[in-house]
Amino acid sequence: MAAPCNFALIAVESSRSAPGMGSFSCFHHGDMERRSTLDEGALKKWFENSRARIDEFYDEAARRLPLKEMPELDGCIYAGGLCFGLADPVTNIILNAVGLLLHDQQGEHPPPHGRVRVYEGWRDVVWRSIDGIAAFMNAYFRYLSTDQAKRYLYLASQDLTLAIKLVHHDRFAQGSSNQRRPLLPDGGKLKAALRFAALKAQHPAPDVLAGLMTAEYPRDTLAPVLFKLGNQQGGKEQLTTDDVLEIRDLLAHQWPPTPQPANIDFWCRPNGRTCTRRGDDGVLVISNSLGEDLVAQTSIVTTRDYFQTQQQNYISDLVFCCEDMETKLSRCLEASALAASAMATEVNYDVPPCEHIISVKMCLLDTIHALYIKALATLPSKPSLLRALLVAGHCYGLMDPVSNIILNSFWYDVAFPLARGVEVDLPQGILDTRPMARLESRSLDGLVAMVQGTFGSKHRALEFLSSLDCDLTRSSYLGRPIIKIARNVSFAAVAEIAKHPQHTAFGSFLMSLSPEKIGHLHSLISAAHWDQLIRVLSNEMYSVWPVSVLKEEDSSLVSPFVSARISGKRLAFIRNLDFVHTELNKVLRKYCNQHPWEPSYQLDIICGVTASSSPFHPNFYHANFLATINDAIGSSHERTLFFAEFWVSPSREDVQSKPSSCCPIYDYSACIGRCSFCEDEGNKILHPPSGHSRDFNGSINLYRSAVRAYKDVLKGLLVSDFIYFDPGRDVELAKIIHDYEDNNIPEMLDTKPSLVCERPRFI
Repeated sequence: MAAPCNFALIAVESSRSAPGMGSFSCFHHGDMERRSTLDEGALKKWFENSRARIDEFYDEAARRLPLKEMPELDGCIYAGGLCFGLADPVTNIILNAVGLLLHDQQGEHPPPHGRVRVYEGWRDVVWRSIDGIAAFMNAYFRYLSTDQAKRYLYLASQDLTLAIKLVHHDRFAQGSSNQRRPLLPDGGKLKAALRFAALKAQHPAPDVLAGLMTAEYPRDTLAPVLFKLGNQQGGKEQLTTDDVLEIRDLLAHQWPPTPQPANIDFWCRPNGRTCTRRGDDGVLVISNSLGEDLVAQTSIVTTRDYFQTQQQNYISDLVFCCEDMETKLSRCLEASALAASAMATEVNYDVPPCEHIISVKMCLLDTIHALYIKALATLPSKPSLLRALLVAGHCYGLMDPVSNIILNSFWYDVAFPLARGVEVDLPQGILDTRPMARLESRSLDGLVAMVQGTFGSKHRALEFLSSLDCDLTRSSYLGRPIIKIARNVSFAAVAEIAKHPQHTAFGSFLMSLSPEKIGHLHSLISAAHWDQLIRVLSNEMYSVWPVSVLKEEDSSLVSPFVSARISGKRLAFIRNLDFVHTELNKVLRKYCNQHPWEPSYQLDIICGVTASSSPFHPNFYHANFLATINDAIGSSHERTLFFAEFWVSPSREDVQSKPSSCCPIYDYSACIGRCSFCEDEGNKILHPPSGHSRDFNGSINLYRSAVRAYKDVLKGLLVSDFIYFDPGRDVELAKIIHDYEDNNIPEMLDTKPSLVCERPRFI
């Protein structure tokens, strides 16, 4: 049953929008101008409109299923036959109902008494489906407001896969890697969102629905079943009991099965009593001595090797990118084109900014955060370089963003070093993530300043940056190489807008770079050439930059009292960093012991920590850190990012009941998980795609709180300002710090409770 697109709500970007991006949820309101084809009345009646549409889905599913011959299906539809999933809504209802029937027959979840419809029709399950499908949108997409979710679902006629397509079209440029990325596999992000939606919809076994929709199936049976159920030729015929049994048999062959097989923990790395070996066939064999001449052997083979001859498919492989889905999307785009041609007046998109562009901006900040993690994973471990990155390592320039961050950090470290001997007091790690968030916001301001002259609007500039993932080198900047447009950009002005601490000198540096110099410097951005990069920057420093901007200022603005307070804050920071370092080493050793088939890792750089604060319960910590492979001395490897959770409590029993853990995160630019606590606090801790099991406030619709937390980051002083303060050059900051410490003006300091503001109770 095809779900037509609701054209009445479509509002579109003008023809001058960023290439390949639309704005199905972009609306501007104001007294002087109103960007409309929005049917406000339809949006206000969203629940009523949704119910009417979803009622049709259930009527169609009931018509097609053999309910008289298999009356137990009626109760399964009512209990768990929700209309959302990765197929069309009617197919989802049928698959979810049969999946619950299979689950009941396997004895895992016996059907409760009263699994029958209480009312005529499908009123209860329709309302639960509406709650679940809206919850999915908020859980799966970061920074999606409730109104935006409603618009996408209305446009998609409550077809979840089409709604996902519409959001991707708005957020990703056509042909970009993000738009081409398949829905699965994604490390568990989609499964976690479906489980959350099923919980919201009161499904009796949420893991069954989430597992069913994200599992792999034998291709030779999956395709015929979906064809029979779907919107193609077979999608109108009534199903027989044999058809239902065929669907049940398909679902019984999902991989991984639900519930998943038990995990096997390995508590010893290779040593005298445990050894590992990998055979010629790639199978890893772990042998554990059990004593008394007994040895336990476990064979481990990768899923890819095991299924390479199985011809497995996800449901989304055959539905999300099929011809029928492209037809639905084309209908929406055609309606968009008609709406765009009907717009008679020019609109100022920046007054006020709409929810769509706020979402784009927040997603860009996440993209930039991933770029900084990549830069940290590459930079050498040197406290002065970490300080240079946090103070002035902006991501705009004449190379790709990661290279810009690395080069700009090296440049600042060479051009504006701290006084001799100060580096010994610098920390090698980041606790509070707010300094990173502030740096990323300033970098985005610089990128917008670079391109806004071309578009005339921050709105369009942000969409353009989103289409390129902030990498201006990828599209040759509207047909012109980036080196050519540098002639028309005042980098000093861009750096000043981005609040670079030395914007004049930094602008002079960027303007001095010829294409040859850029190519040479870019070739030196690697672990094998760090020393050479420093020599090149040092040799050219005084010949390029005015000496007047490099000299140190008088540091007498800082009184001895204030200087002592700054030293105290630095010592407290180091103590807290040592505590976190100790705890992370424990969880990393535990991970290595339980995963002997992986390399052995060594903790390197802490990238951020979120701490709870409760006087009655154990305190938990979420953290990101970078680790190196602990093998041959002197070997160089790019660091691996980890997520960790650890607990601290005066009671050992409380901590044992809440085991600490960590795991690597490999794809932190797109597939990252959700955590209501960290996001609500505005902390940029990257979680594994599957999210985290402890959802402390029961909600991950964090659009408002995330935007509020972002704005709070930009206010006041941060602890890092004291840690990396340079009294010889940071004249303005010196005045602010002096006034704060000398006059005790609390509003000048961000006093939000943080791990780094005070010494933790348990140290």
